[in-house]
Amino acid sequence: NPLIAEERKEYHLTLNNPTYDCIFKKVFKSNSQCLIELLNAIYHEKINQLTYIQEEHSNPMSTWGEKSVIFDLHCVTESGTRFIVEVHNYSIGEGFLNRLQIYSAQSLVDAWRKVKSERGKRYDDVVPKVRTLAFVKFGMHWLRQFQTCNGIYYFSCTYISDHQFVKVDFLQDYTIVDLAESRRILESTSLSSDVDNLKDWMTFLTRNDQEKVTLVANPSSVLLKAYLDASNLSEEDMTALEREKQGLLDNLSVLEEGEKRGEKRGRKKTIKRLSSKMKEKGYKPEEI
Repeated sequence: NPLIAEERKEYHLTLNNPTYDCIFKKVFKSNSQCLIELLNAIYHEKINQLTYIQEEHSNPMSTWGEKSVIFDLHCVTESGTRFIVEVHNYSIGEGFLNRLQIYSAQSLVDAWRKVKSERGKRYDDVVPKVRTLAFVKFGMHWLRQFQTCNGIYYFSCTYISDHQFVKVDFLQDYTIVDLAESRRILESTSLSSDVDNLKDWMTFLTRNDQEKVTLVANPSSVLLKAYLDASNLSEEDMTALEREKQGLLDNLSVLEEGEKRGEKRGRKKTIKRLSSKMKEKGYKPEEI
């Protein structure tokens, strides 16, 4: 439990890394105001209320059999805009964009199914808006092709539907936040008050595991709640955290092994190719 010195309003906390799935969900799902503040800071909007909705969705139309996707967080605002929020602790490749597009499409289909059940077959006059937001700890060079501001990368796609009941074009947008880059940029520039709030959240999300934190100032009650939630874990939370850490280590070891095998295979192919060229040029076997 935090030690609180009331006369100084000083909070001494041992923070758990908020980018682990179980901690991230604990912070942002247990208190919707935390997610509202974060979304408003990133999108410069005025969301006042949101509702969490189903996070797991199946796709019975998949050619590989029924597949399901599970979002970290899935919610809808008072205006009807859907938000998918993801957090990733490992390096991401360019194929990550395809994954975000699949997530967005799944949420969109779910929204249309709900409209169809309420209004009947025709529902092409309703185009639900889905915004997909992903936080990543290890940004990649390929992100530089997109528009960026404060380490936050934006891109969008226009989809054309020729479905018998939905014949509309619709735009879906995606946002990837490079946490480390965002914090570095925000800390090195002088900011307005509205961007200061973004800096506070980026600082929170880039805290290290078991980092000692002292809050002396008067943070907003919402941000303070996020710090308290990330530092006070139940026994169940700790079990989930240890399981997730072990899973992450297992995944990393698989990736490292794959890289080693790829390098070895690449060396063999290179040697074989060079040997063939040397043979064509008349080199003797002992010289090759």
